Amino acid sequence: MAKDPTDADVLVMDKGNRTLKFLIAMAKGIPIVTSKWLQSFNSTKTVPRGITHFFRDHDFEKRHKFSLFKSLELARIKKLFEGYDFVTTPSILPRPSEIKRK
Repeated sequence: MAKDPTDADVLVMDKGNRTLKFLIAMAKGIPIVTSKWLQSFNSTKTVPRGITHFFRDHDFEKRHKFSLFKSLELARIKKLFEGYDFVTTPSILPRPSEIKRK
């Protein structure tokens, strides 16, 4: 387990939520997998092969009008938020203090 989400190599989630960890994973283009992937890894101590257990939440993607796989692929090619500046308000989640570069 990574102490800092920016150090993670994979994100484990079973339900689509726009969390800080999710946004970091999207920006880095790292794999997002389900808890079944983690269970498989823990039982075999090897990274599962193929595209099994990758996270998919069609309702989440439809609601936010994006494709998870396409977005992750683009992030692997080019930094997702490179060249963008963001303005936040105190009430936005994740909180500005959580997303501000250290």
